[in-house]
Amino acid sequence: FEVDDIIAYRDLPKIMDKTVNPCADFYTYACGKWKDNLVIPPETGHYGQMDLIQEKVKSELKTILDRDDIKLNGKNSDAVRKAKDFYKACMDSKAIAKRGVIPMLKAIKDLGSWTVTNDSISGQFDDKNWTLQDAHTSLLLRGFNAFFSLVVEVDDKNNKIRVPTFDQFVLSLDKPVYYTGSKSEQYHDAFVDYFVQIATLLGGKNATQAAEDVWDFEKQLATQMLPEDKRNDPLNIYNSMTIDEFQNATGNWVDIKLLLGVYFKRKLHGNETIISRSHNYITKLN
Repeated sequence: FEVDDIIAYRDLPKIMDKTVNPCADFYTYACGKWKDNLVIPPETGHYGQMDLIQEKVKSELKTILDRDDIKLNGKNSDAVRKAKDFYKACMDSKAIAKRGVIPMLKAIKDLGSWTVTNDSISGQFDDKNWTLQDAHTSLLLRGFNAFFSLVVEVDDKNNKIRVPTFDQFVLSLDKPVYYTGSKSEQYHDAFVDYFVQIATLLGGKNATQAAEDVWDFEKQLATQMLPEDKRNDPLNIYNSMTIDEFQNATGNWVDIKLLLGVYFKRKLHGNETIISRSHNYITKLN
């Protein structure tokens, strides 16, 4: 079990309403006290038990990071030191303000530049020298996913091994329904407004059309994604196959073996196993 799961199971009795007969109303019996005592934070549209647990874990983690020592189990830890250094760098608002948008412009340059910005740092976009493979790899190495996600997870049918797992990625607005649902126009307007604001801060000009293009593209992806209610059972979206089989199914728009090789820093072979979730969506990306 993960730490979050253990804490969640420990707190289960606190949210149960044992005065209710479970045979008559199992939902209220299982979580009646939870909804009675819950206050959804104003900054979020949904809130559940795992959100509460994550807040507790983050609070405990902050306490550890704010301590002066770097000890773990009574001994100095290099891992704790690195975590504290990273945390302090993120919290150093003066240094962040001094650097301004320079790091972001350099990141844009590393991704092949951008059609919206055009300066000496971010460079000028040249479609003759830009490749989707290079940009996709650069994003992946920075911890970002595009078009599909790639993580290493425990195999659902063999918990003794961990396997590279491909799945549909998280869109800019998190859920596909934000692009296709009844309130999509409201989300569209907010998306474009925010996009233009950020582009302007980066020195970009005439960003509105670019924002519209990105919205339309992500909306197309959203319409192909598997809805959340179809993803509840992990075995229903479980597809085990070799790298070569996955490449044949997805087409040649990206070299999967090359992508995995850069990500794992070793040569991979076509007969090695991967897991593909939301496989219909991934194959439609071709």
